[in-house]
Amino acid sequence: MAKKGKGFAVVAEEIGKLAEDSKNMADDIRKEMEVLLEESKAAVIAADDVKQGNLDQQSALGETIESINGMLGNINATVTTLAGSANSLKDIAEELNKDMEFFK
Repeated sequence: MAKKGKGFAVVAEEIGKLAEDSKNMADDIRKEMEVLLEESKAAVIAADDVKQGNLDQQSALGETIESINGMLGNINATVTTLAGSANSLKDIAEELNKDMEFFK
């Protein structure tokens, strides 16, 4: 019977080693998972930063377009005013020419 008792002791020792190895592997896996979780959190934060940057750029672009459209409106109004002034000056010049013909 001593042999059987010694055999059970060996088996029990091996089971204890396997249990310890399993615990160590589980701890290693847990540590790796924690690292992956932290890295994925950092990736989500970076993606949010990129998204916000894109939204900020879209907003700035929209404001720039509005500003340019306002300037184009002002330029158009100025051109229209200048064209009207040019026509008025042309009319005045024609009148002056008629008056000058009168004095010749």
